[in-house]
Formats: sequence, C-alpha cells, structure tokens
Amino acid sequence: MRRLTVLIITVAFLITSCGKGTKEESTAPIIKKTGNIMEIFYPDGPIQGRGGFKVIEKNGKKIDAKDGEWTIFQKESKGKVVSAKGSFSENKRNGKWTFYYPDGSVKTETNYIDDKQNGISKSYSKKGKLTAQIPYKDNKVNGTRLLFTDEGQKLKEELVKDNKKNGKSTTYFKNGKVKISAIYTDDKLNGNWIEYYEDGKKKMEGRYIPVTEEKIKEDARWAEKEGLKTGPWTLYHRKGGKFMTGVYVDNKMEKKWLIYAPEGYLESEGNFENNTKNGPWKYYNKSRQLQKELYFEKDMVNGNCKIYEKGRLSGEGAMSGTFKSYKRNGIWKEIHPTRKTASEGPYRMDKKLGKFKEYYPTGALKAEGEYMNNKKNGKWTFYKKDGKTIDPELSGSYMMDKLNKKLDMK
Repeated sequence: MRRLTVLIITVAFLITSCGKGTKEESTAPIIKKTGNIMEIFYPDGPIQGRGGFKVIEKNGKKIDAKDGEWTIFQKESKGKVVSAKGSFSENKRNGKWTFYYPDGSVKTETNYIDDKQNGISKSYSKKGKLTAQIPYKDNKVNGTRLLFTDEGQKLKEELVKDNKKNGKSTTYFKNGKVKISAIYTDDKLNGNWIEYYEDGKKKMEGRYIPVTEEKIKEDARWAEKEGLKTGPWTLYHRKGGKFMTGVYVDNKMEKKWLIYAPEGYLESEGNFENNTKNGPWKYYNKSRQLQKELYFEKDMVNGNCKIYEKGRLSGEGAMSGTFKSYKRNGIWKEIHPTRKTASEGPYRMDKKLGKFKEYYPTGALKAEGEYMNNKKNGKWTFYKKDGKTIDPELSGSYMMDKLNKKLDMK
C-alpha cells in the first residue's frame, strides 16, 4: 500500500504542477506542450507523465488543465515503465485509474469522481491475486473491506464507516476457516470476541470494551490498545473442552479462575490479582481428589502450603520458589493417616535442617533431636510408644544418620 500512496501523491503532484509553464525554481517540473498533448518532466530530465490538456479559466486566469487520458511513468525507467493510467477532467481525476508494478502487472484499480476515490478499489499481488477490495465514498472507506493474502486467500472481512472499523470483523486462516470474530465501534474493540483453532474449534471467547479517555490520560500507552478484555472469559483446549474460565478486569486476569485438564476434570482453582496468581490455589489429581494447596505471591509460591495423599492431608508448612521448582523452606509438619502429626521441624531447600520432633500415629512423642542436610546429627532421644519412657537402645549421639555410642562415652 505504501507504493500506491507514493503513486497517488505523484498523480496529485501532477495536478498541482499543471499550468506552470516556466521554471520558478530548480525543483519545478518542466512542462512541454505539443498540440493538445502535455508532457511533464522531472527537473533532472526523466518524464513524469503525458496526456491531454485544455485551457480553462480559474480565478480569473487562464490555465492549462490536464484533460483526458494520462500515463504516469516510473522515474527510474526514463519513460519506459508505466506506473499509472487514468483520466483527468479539468485537472481532477475522474473514472478508473490503474496502477502497475515495475513488470507491468496490475497493482491497484480504483475509481475517482471529482478527484475523490469512490466505488470499489482493488489491489493485486505480483502473482495477479486479489489482495484487497476496499469500498470508498468521497475518499473515505465505507462498507465491507476485504483483505487477502498474496496467494489470494481471504484474510480479513470487516465493516468500515468513515475509515473506522464499525461492526463485525472476521479474520481467517489460510485454510478458509474463521480465526477471529470480533465487534468494533469507531476502530475500537467493543463486544463479543471469539478466537478459533485452525481446525475450527474454539480457542477462547469473551468480551472487549473500548479504552476510556481517562485511562489514556493516566497512561498514554493505553492508546495503543484496540480494547480491553472484560468480564467472564473462557479458554479451550485444542481438542475441545474448557481449559480456563475466569474474569478479566481492564485486560488483566482477576478474581477466581478455574483450570481444567484435557480430560475434563477440574485441575486447579484459585485467585488472580493483576494478572498473577495470588493467595491459595488448589490442585486436583485425575481421581478428582485434592492433591495440594499452594500459596502464591505474584506467581511465586511463598507461604503456608499443604500436600495431600488420596485426598487426606499428609504435609503442611512453609514453601517457596517457582511453580515448577518450589521447595519446603521453613517449618514443615508431616501428618500420619490418623491425622496426627508425624514430624515437625525446619526445612531449607527441601532438606531437614535443625531441631525436629517425631511422633507415633497415636500422637505420642517418638523422638527429638537435630537434623543436618536431611540426616540425624548430634544428640537424639527416642521414646517408647507411651511417649514418655526413653528408649536407651536408639537414644544417643548420631553422626550422618548413624548412632555412635562411643561419642556418648567421651
């Protein structure tokens, strides 16, 4: 389209240059007239255009006005390659104008009435395939605008009023299936949005609203947005079925979101805040049983978390890290199937480090001592099942998880 713009500007320059028969300055075009034929040359020599003219009166003065068929040439070709052809009527473009590629193939066909684009304008690729079909009324796009790939496949179909998208806009895949269906008001997204996978299945759907002037005043970067996602949105798996459901506020994920596995069961649920996971999130296994609860701060695991086995609580405490590599960091409690505490103590990077207490399934104290790098180190005291009577066989000094009675004799 940039080349077409240059050509149109060239034609416009030809219009304004007519009637200047003398060189007013070194950059002025050179005009030659032979009978009723006019030729306009660039100041450095190459011909710019050739066509008919007639003398008319304008503002009380007689001027030479382009009138009839005209041919515009590419400057570099020195009059050998045509850029455009069309008709003038007293210096104004009227009727069909055709613009060409350097190889002579048609690039664009457009119509003028009184020097303004009116009617259907068509553009073509170098392969001769239709790339755009645009309706004009008095130089403004009005109607259904169609855009195609260089191979001729329909790429976009949109309703336009006074150069702005208003109404339904549809974008297509190369296979002809719909990619995006959207609604616009004054060039801004405003209404339902549906996006599809290439096989025709839904990818996501929701609603957009225009960016308000207040937001743009607050931050000029908002002006670059065509619209803001708002309200309930649903994302789908490629093979069908829901993937995510939740709410957008000002283009950001907020409040409660549900995430589903491809098999259809609820995989996780929790809150978003400013597009990041925040607060507790629950995760479920294929048996629909609760598997874990992770606490997030801005998409990072950081806080009190819980681990479950077959739906029962098996561990609880401090965890931190990314979702893919979070670890126990801080006080952690292991839970017996009897729901009684199994052990409790500090972890660092998923390893026991510091003073721990361990318990029998009944809740009675089983042992107490210190761990270093996941191994018992130092003085440990073990108790029998009553939780009070010391077990002398197991109690004593440990080194790297091994009891060493000799250390107690020193």
